[in-house]
Amino acid sequence: MEFKLPTTILSLEKVKLPDWKCFDLPSQEFIEDVWKLMLEEKVFEEHNKVHRHINNTFCKMTMHSYPGYNRKQLISCTLLIMLYTCFDEKMDAEKDPVEREKFAKRCKSILLTGKLPEDPFYMDHLWLRLLNDLKENCKGRPGALNRTIRGHIYYIESISPFLNLKEYNGCLHMDLYFFIRIADMGIEGPSQMLEVFLDQQSVLGDRFFCDARYNDMIKAATKLYAIINDICSYEKEFCEGNFNINPLFCIQKQENKSFEEAFNKMVEYFNESVESFQQLEAMIREDMKQMLTEKEYEKVDEFFYHLHSSLIQYRKWMFYESHYRSPTSPFKELRQESLLKHSKLDFGTVDDMNTKTSSNLQTNL
Repeated sequence: MEFKLPTTILSLEKVKLPDWKCFDLPSQEFIEDVWKLMLEEKVFEEHNKVHRHINNTFCKMTMHSYPGYNRKQLISCTLLIMLYTCFDEKMDAEKDPVEREKFAKRCKSILLTGKLPEDPFYMDHLWLRLLNDLKENCKGRPGALNRTIRGHIYYIESISPFLNLKEYNGCLHMDLYFFIRIADMGIEGPSQMLEVFLDQQSVLGDRFFCDARYNDMIKAATKLYAIINDICSYEKEFCEGNFNINPLFCIQKQENKSFEEAFNKMVEYFNESVESFQQLEAMIREDMKQMLTEKEYEKVDEFFYHLHSSLIQYRKWMFYESHYRSPTSPFKELRQESLLKHSKLDFGTVDDMNTKTSSNLQTNL
């Protein structure tokens, strides 16, 4: 099937979330703190305007992903978003699957051992800093620490299988696509930051975060994040020829549907995930009411306030402020110029990662 960019301009207004209460975006004061941290770690150069722009963009992503967090927490979460993005781009840049796997094992080893490799470069130092921050914030809570580390490792292990889909001669069935995409989207680790920062007295603890329904609810939320991302990235994947890693292409090919019909199918998947999320939330809330005192139950309300806000603000970011904006987007909300275009960070191959520093960090952003 030959794909063409659609001439029909659609609206994203069908991709709706419930009318949840939502945090306003936090103050931007932390952005300068992150900039200083990145200079300290030699990721960015002080007088490089492009590096400053990248730093600000990552911070604004954090503001939309963690809108209810304080200044110190936002710094940690920005570090996490930067690491995930850098790791994803570096894995994508490395075309040799053997070298790609070696790099994934390198990052995973830092999280498991707490030790740097013999030839560390800037990303290794950032992984170790993230781990040490987690240990500091999870003192006396080994369950929270290990669940969060497990989430990060789950993401690290998921990237290579998802990238291999580019070489697959065909489109996956949607069930299999979403099974892989839920891992690759990398939400489990970042969602654990809710436990790390909001449940420091272990009011909710294992009875909440180890509940099987909680796990399914996070998967439903991840599917929502993924569908928002995959709809918005349609034009980018078209331009790069990545027809096997975007569900809109898969639906068009497998079900012989038009672009508009495929979009409507994605809206159906989205609505199903919203319904699943709400059902699981209701079940969890009901059980927690039986287990917790009225005061303790306030933590449940706080948790969902943060999770709802993250989904709402992430949708807003993707639809109106992300790098998927383009004057030729098939969606009217994205039809605007973006400073970021469709570019990617270039973090080089695994072969040159030992010498990669801020001085030779290249980007087209």
